[in-house]
Amino acid sequence: MASLQAANGNIHAMSEIMKKLSISDINTMTENFSGGHTFKASCAERMNPLAYFSTTFKHPATLMSAMFDSGCLLSGLRALEFFIPGFTIELQPDGRIDIIAGGETHFQDLPHKDPFGQPFSILHGTIATARGTEKVQLIIGFWYKGIMEYIRTFHASHLQAFIGGWCAAHMYYQQASVNQSILWDTTTDRNGSSSKPLIEQHPNNKGYTFLTANNFMKANPSIVRVRTFGDRESLVLDYGDLYYSLISPQNHKMLDLWLSNRRKNMQSIEWVESRGKILRINSPWNELYHNCERFFITDMWELPDHHRQRLANMVALGTQRPNAMRSNGFQSSVGSNVMRQGWQMIVLARSGTVFCELKDATPWSWVL
Repeated sequence: MASLQAANGNIHAMSEIMKKLSISDINTMTENFSGGHTFKASCAERMNPLAYFSTTFKHPATLMSAMFDSGCLLSGLRALEFFIPGFTIELQPDGRIDIIAGGETHFQDLPHKDPFGQPFSILHGTIATARGTEKVQLIIGFWYKGIMEYIRTFHASHLQAFIGGWCAAHMYYQQASVNQSILWDTTTDRNGSSSKPLIEQHPNNKGYTFLTANNFMKANPSIVRVRTFGDRESLVLDYGDLYYSLISPQNHKMLDLWLSNRRKNMQSIEWVESRGKILRINSPWNELYHNCERFFITDMWELPDHHRQRLANMVALGTQRPNAMRSNGFQSSVGSNVMRQGWQMIVLARSGTVFCELKDATPWSWVL
């Protein structure tokens, strides 16, 4: 019994150490040290966001499986903290703090405009976590071009990261890992105005060196660079295989197909840098979403099985005993129960001060 307790203590201590290391530190350790079972298990745990999410959310495996189905991403500061712990920047929402507590939501719905003049709303609130009360924001925007287009407009490169249901990525990890950040030129072609990055003004930058994009590209500022996920400056973590142990073996072939499509989608994404800006992000698979005219709410039973099924439902069905990681009570919101209630996207689209031209979920809604 004493030896078992000691072993568990060693595993916990190793995990706590790993949580404080950046992803590149973990990669360096695994490449240079063989280690034992505890070392390998702790490194593997650090390379997916389950433990990171568990400090804020209940049932992180259930949450991530729903993110897998919907293409939902956690981006910005929270994603940066996963890649590089301890180097996040505390941004204050100009004193406009609203409370989400006790099942009730109290907020101010404040209209904003992005650097390109598109309107969006931000709902500010707080949630209770194991670390205490933390601030949250719900952004309701006009991002018809996809979530990657939204991340493209971030003012600074160290924030251009995300955590998804099956992978996490940082567009500029090489710079962020050495505490450098590129400040993009946010001058717009639409109205010629420029918005000074809040991140540059904030006094608590915790050691980041901010470079203007033109200085970063000083060798040839007019050069056009085409970037992809997987090149030497970016970083991608693929943890999709973790779901095989959470679902029935009879569903493994379907998961194979889902992961294959998502990996092809990720490999197809590229972005273009020139003259201090990220000019555009290209995702050929995104056209599948924008051009699809078949929706779950109207065409559910006409779709092939691999389009109708949901990973989150499989994870729930495979959970015989609920635990801190997953719940058996979850049911995907894309299904007959929702259709019977007459749910419509228009309700969400009108929920903020900004009307969002959102469309109902299609078989390609997960595309980034």
